[in-house]
Amino acid sequence: MSSKILVVGDSPADLQNIKSIVANAGHTVSTASSGKEAVLKAKEMHPDMIFMDVVMENTDGFEACREIISDRDTKNIPVVFVSSKCQKAD
Repeated sequence: MSSKILVVGDSPADLQNIKSIVANAGHTVSTASSGKEAVLKAKEMHPDMIFMDVVMENTDGFEACREIISDRDTKNIPVVFVSSKCQKAD
């Protein structure tokens, strides 16, 4: 059975890479290019999991995640943060 996965990120290249990996693993993939769009799509499609970029303009991944887990309809959706940040401080 294919899972519905929401992939969120504001970098088109990173978004496409993660989308390809998840789709090649046999899952149905939807994308969002902002934290606000991620919150809306989570409510609409109730994905089985969300892969979310941390650093995005306006609504970052942390803020979007807080909104998703504070809503009773989406609070049980697992959110996995992905980031290209690679400094120790990050």
